[in-house]
Formats: sequence, structure tokens, C-alpha cells
Amino acid sequence: MNCPVRKGGSLLRDILLLIKKDLTVEARARYAMTAAVSFALCAVFMESVSLGGVQSSSKMHSAILWLTIFFATIQIVSHIFIREGEEGTEMILRVRFLPRDIFVSKFICSLVLVIPVAASAAVGYLFFFSVTVKSPAVFSLLMLSGLCAIAGASTLPAMLASRARGKGSLAALLAIPSVLPALIVLVRGTSNTISLTGVAFSDVIFLTAYGL
Repeated sequence: MNCPVRKGGSLLRDILLLIKKDLTVEARARYAMTAAVSFALCAVFMESVSLGGVQSSSKMHSAILWLTIFFATIQIVSHIFIREGEEGTEMILRVRFLPRDIFVSKFICSLVLVIPVAASAAVGYLFFFSVTVKSPAVFSLLMLSGLCAIAGASTLPAMLASRARGKGSLAALLAIPSVLPALIVLVRGTSNTISLTGVAFSDVIFLTAYGL
């Protein structure tokens, strides 16, 4: 007996349906969000303690911030894909939706979930390191474009890692090469917002385009 399968429906409707499903599941469980926020805050705090009293450059501060955000992000992105396999819904998604719809929805969902995690990391970073941002508006814009770049570059590696036994640890290893160009730009741009040497808006455009 053949099971009716519908693929290739409305792009926007299918993507919104998948996003709603993922956000509802994450809002009920809250495991990934809690773990990522806890990791980000603890990592920033321990880094500030270990560097206490040491004169650090703005580039070092920026590198610490974005490495923390990257590893917190990869936890969330990989969790979204791994959860589908653990709950047995992966095959249903593959039958019901196009790969394009699944990929786009996972990217958007990851970006939405990463924003509060990155905000927590940024607040902890500014507080524990006693850093003053000279241009908060540009800093916020750089943060958003940076999250777009990291989430976009991490989605495919996380999807590939979910098929292997390595799971989250493998996702981080696979994502590093694709995220590295964005991290270099982010460290430079964030350092400039701290030292007020000027931020090129071409960096923001590059990061946004890199993520998309």
C-alpha cells in the first residue's frame, strides 16, 4: 500500500511550519538553550578569571568573545539536527518536505535561538572584562551579522555530523574551516568597535552575505 507523499508545496508555508515546530519543541524542552547560555557565561567568567590582572589587547578580548559564541552556537545548531534523529522524526521530514525547506528552516531556527545566547555572552563579556564599547550601535549590528554568518556556516556541518556517531563534537570540527573566515572578520571588527578605530560596513555586508 502506497503512502501519499506531498513534496514541494509552498516554500514560505513549509518553512514557517518547520520553524514553528522547532521553536515549539525547543521552548518546551529548553535544554539546548539552558546548556548553551550556561556554557557561554561560565566560559567568559573563567576566561576573565584566568586573565585577571593581565593587560590584554582588544583583539584578544574579541577573539575570546567570538570563540565562546561559536562553540555555544554549534551546540544549539547540532542539537537541532541530532534531536530529529533521536526522536525518530528525521525520516518524516525527508518524506514530507524538500531538503531546501528543511535547510532554510533549520538555519533560521538556529539564528533565532542563538541570539539570546550571544546576547548573554556579550553582556557577560562586557561585565567580567570591564570592556567599554565605544560604538554600541555598530557593535550590535556586527553581532547580528556575525551570528548570521556563524549560524549559516555551521548548519551544513551540523547536518552532516548528525549522520555520524561523533554528533556535536564532530560538528564543531567540521564547522571550524567554514566559520574561520567569518571569525577573522568578526575579531577585527569587534576590536575596532572597542578601540574606536572605525568599522568598515563592508565587513557587515560580507558577514551577512557569508551566512546567507
